[in-house]
Amino acid sequence: MTTIRSRNLLLLLFLFGAGVLSGTAQSTLGSVSGRVEDTTRAALPAATIRLHRIETNSDRTLLSAADGSFNALNVDPGTYDIAVSLAGFATDIERGVVVDARQQLRLDLTLRPGP
Repeated sequence: MTTIRSRNLLLLLFLFGAGVLSGTAQSTLGSVSGRVEDTTRAALPAATIRLHRIETNSDRTLLSAADGSFNALNVDPGTYDIAVSLAGFATDIERGVVVDARQQLRLDLTLRPGP
C-alpha cells in the first residue's frame, strides 16, 4: 500500500512540475503584421519594412509579399521606429511603436508617390 502511495505521489509531483515548467516556457516575444498599400489601396509587393528597435539600436528587415502583406514574428518587446520604402514612393516612418510581450500588433502602412 505504501509503495502505491509513494508511486502516486511521485507521479503527481512529476505532473505538477511538468505543468509549471511548460507555463514558464511560454514566449515573451510579440509580432508585427500588416499590409503595405498605396493611396488607392492597391497592394505594394516587395516593399522593404525595417523595424528599428530604439533600446538596442538594432534593425530587422523584411519584404512585403505579393499581396502587400508582411509578418514579423518573434519580435522582442520594446519601442520601434518602423519604416517602409519602395522605389517610386516616399518612405513612411511610424515612430515610437510599442511592441509588448505576446502582442500581435497590426500595422497597415500607406505609401504616397514620391522620391
